[in-house]
Amino acid sequence: ALYDKYFKVLGSYGLRLSSDEGLVEDAIHDVFIELWRRREHLSDVDNLKYYLFRALRNQFLGNLKNDILDKNEDI
Repeated sequence: ALYDKYFKVLGSYGLRLSSDEGLVEDAIHDVFIELWRRREHLSDVDNLKYYLFRALRNQFLGNLKNDILDKNEDI
């Protein structure tokens, strides 16, 4: 239900971080998968929308860092 409710607004926000729609969709999926995996250990949140925006931004940064490290290994 949260995925359906917030996907569109997260997509709009994600397109400000990257113009690649595929990367945005993947990052959103990764955020929700990680939330599902950690669901038993998550605490209550005051503002879910802000939390998801922050999680998406952090996911982009993590993906970018991993991409840079993968490219360095290829060199």
